[in-house]
Amino acid sequence: MRKVQPSLAQGDYVDPQVTGSAMSFQRVLGNERSLVLINYGTSAVTLNLANLPAKAVFTPGYPTLGSDIGADGNGQASTLVPAQMVRVYVFRS
Repeated sequence: MRKVQPSLAQGDYVDPQVTGSAMSFQRVLGNERSLVLINYGTSAVTLNLANLPAKAVFTPGYPTLGSDIGADGNGQASTLVPAQMVRVYVFRS
């Protein structure tokens, strides 16, 4: 995945957030932005994400199945992250 998404390998870490046993952060490189969601817990967690680009749509990168995450006009979104799961989403402006 890091070879396909340069932002994951070389991007700046932006806006880390922690909710209980789950966390999220963004990696940004040029026009590419990756959103990484990690749930270390044993139950699903809803993550409330902030500071995303307004109206951005993040598509699943890993795993490739699943729904897009769409930010509202204020750059906020929420998504359910299953237990003990890592998810990566990609946005290109």
